[in-house]
Amino acid sequence: MLVCLWTLKAGTGCSVTAALVALQRSSAGSGVAVSEGGADGVTLIDADGDLAAVLGIAEPMGAGMADWLRAGDDAPSGALAAAAAPVTAGLRLVGPGEGTLPPVEPTDRQLAALAETDGLVVVDAGCVLRDDRLAAFGRRVAATATRSILVTRPCYLALRRIGDAPIVPSGVILLAESGRSLGRRDVEAAVGAPVVASLAVDASIARAVDAGLLAARVPRGAARSLSAVA
Repeated sequence: MLVCLWTLKAGTGCSVTAALVALQRSSAGSGVAVSEGGADGVTLIDADGDLAAVLGIAEPMGAGMADWLRAGDDAPSGALAAAAAPVTAGLRLVGPGEGTLPPVEPTDRQLAALAETDGLVVVDAGCVLRDDRLAAFGRRVAATATRSILVTRPCYLALRRIGDAPIVPSGVILLAESGRSLGRRDVEAAVGAPVVASLAVDASIARAVDAGLLAARVPRGAARSLSAVA
């Protein structure tokens, strides 16, 4: 199963939310424990560049996204899973890789292979309205994923950009903030997709990220809120 999380406005919290989804599913046993080759369990793919810092781990070294994209249809089967670095017993992270990203998008064959990866694949696409090579990859994956999830706050400035989105989401993760004028129904009406999870903006999550402890200390409330996403 391929789940892609994306947003319309930088700084919304998409990367932290993607990390929480992957951590929740890996701890809940959505796949078996990650094997030596990294083919099972949950594979988290960083198409925004911040996930290692969010998880509090060293940036994965060696092959990664850039290398896989450069290989095109010549990329070996399971190349991304093999390049993933362990985060927890059930979770691996694929980093940006070595060198700059090539000016190409993943081929249809690569996207099919990504969708057919054993276990759950979670992609953090970040802001799909960015004009860079990572965003081009994210847009392509978000358009073809099993579940394409918009991450947003109940923010007018973010929601007014929905008309610019090149992707129609299958669902929304709402980062709920107290005191906002807009609510769940307003978001669903603006986006045209259901809110599949509502995650409270909680200082405990920010503290865990700041301390580099998110992978070891997932707030229980966040895990419960995101259990239905994948």
